[in-house]
Parts: sequence; structure tokens; C-alpha cells
Amino acid sequence: MSVPAPSLPLPGPRPRRSSSPQRGLRLPERRSEEPRPSRLASPSRRAAARPRRAGTHLAFAGFAGIVVAALLIAVVSMQVMLAQTSFRGTELQTRIAELSDRYAVLAAEAAELSAPGRVAQWAEARGFVQADGAHTVILHVPARAGDAGVSELGRDAALVKPIVGGAG
Repeated sequence: MSVPAPSLPLPGPRPRRSSSPQRGLRLPERRSEEPRPSRLASPSRRAAARPRRAGTHLAFAGFAGIVVAALLIAVVSMQVMLAQTSFRGTELQTRIAELSDRYAVLAAEAAELSAPGRVAQWAEARGFVQADGAHTVILHVPARAGDAGVSELGRDAALVKPIVGGAG
């Protein structure tokens, strides 16, 4: 036959034992007027078994600080790069406007210098005269007997094309 396990003592005031001769019978305990401590007031066994370490919190705080600092540095760097890019863009737009104005001035100057009236004045100042229709000479170059109207360049090209693989 098995024996029941002994009951664990409860925290708080110890109950009084009766002086009755019967050991197995228990009388109902009188409730005392002082309140029993609640379970929340007593530390749990799990908390007592694992003491908190301050180093864990410091390590996490250090890691979080490094991450936040790195992100802050990255954001500030991006802002600086954007500001520099903005300044560079403004500088390039100013340069484009200046070069466009210079191009317009140079194009007007080129048009003025190449105007037919100005070219005629320049030629007249240097002694050039305009030819009339009676002084125009058209030259006709006679072909050689064996060429059949093919120039030197044409004949050489006709010889080279089959070697290189060209058509002809």
C-alpha cells in the first residue's frame, strides 16, 4: 500500500497543531486575521533561477547605438551628396545657357561673314572679277585608245575587286 506524499508548507503563519490523539485527522484551520501574502509578492522560481545580467542590456544598447549612428551617417552623407549634385546641376545649367548665347553670337557672325555680298566685296577688294559667259571654257579630255573610257582609278579598281571579293 502506498503512502500519500507529505504536503509542502505554505508561506505565511504556520498552522497550529491540535493536541488531539488522532494524528491522521485534521481539523479545519482557523483563518487568522492577517492577510496571506499573494503569489505575486513572492519571487517565482524561474526568475530566481535566471538572474538578469546588466551586460546583456549594455550589449544590446551598444549594438542599437552603432546601428542608429551608421544609419544617421548614411542619411547625412546622402543629403550632402544630393546638395553637391544640386549645386553641380545648377552650375551646368548656367554653363549651358552661356554656351547657347555664345553659339547664337558665333552663328550670327558666321552668317554675316559668309554672306554673298560680303564675299563679293572681299573679292573685289583683292582684284577678283566676275566671269561673264563668253570667257567660260569647258575642257574635254580625250580617252586613250585601249582604255575604252575607263580612267586609271577605274581600271585599278576593276583589277582589285575580284581579288578582295567585291562585286564587279
